[in-house]
Amino acid sequence: MTELGVLDLVPIRAGGTAREALDDTVDLARRAEEFGYRRYWLAEHHFAALASSAPAVVAAHVLAATSTIRVGAGAVQLSQRVASRVAEEWGTLAVLHPGRVDVGLGRSAGRAGQYRDALRRQGTPDTPAKVDHPVVDGVVLPEPRDLRGLVDSPRTATALAVVSPPGDAPDYETQVRSVLHLIAGTFTPQGSTNRCI
Repeated sequence: MTELGVLDLVPIRAGGTAREALDDTVDLARRAEEFGYRRYWLAEHHFAALASSAPAVVAAHVLAATSTIRVGAGAVQLSQRVASRVAEEWGTLAVLHPGRVDVGLGRSAGRAGQYRDALRRQGTPDTPAKVDHPVVDGVVLPEPRDLRGLVDSPRTATALAVVSPPGDAPDYETQVRSVLHLIAGTFTPQGSTNRCI
């Protein structure tokens, strides 16, 4: 039998609140559990209309409201956390909910500059607006937005500085090894005592 899972971005509906999105997540997780889904994954995203920027907190909320489905992150962004914090948060969840916690490790470092460049390459202000919008499968596609004002906004600058601070990103492989060794209890200040598998 194929095991099924759900990946939830915890979207905040237009006109809705983050609390409503988190309540919807619990409802969806309960339904997924009821219908026999094996895992419930929470995606980590920042500064978007999503309530999933703190996956360990959302996972705790979902775990407390369910009883059998495995809950995890797909994936915790190591570029924004230190290894010890990841091991502590998810290790604590695993102690509270034995056999039900998964954690995926991801990276997103070094992309802030690429985002800024891509946003600045948007069309020029002199680009004439199109009157006829393309329709694909009955869906009217809006014109591409000029996002240069957003790139230069104080909010975006703050978000990019917080999520991807300047400087070299921590080495992903080292961070993954540190998380695994911290969970296994084999981490030392000089490095791991055993080689990670």
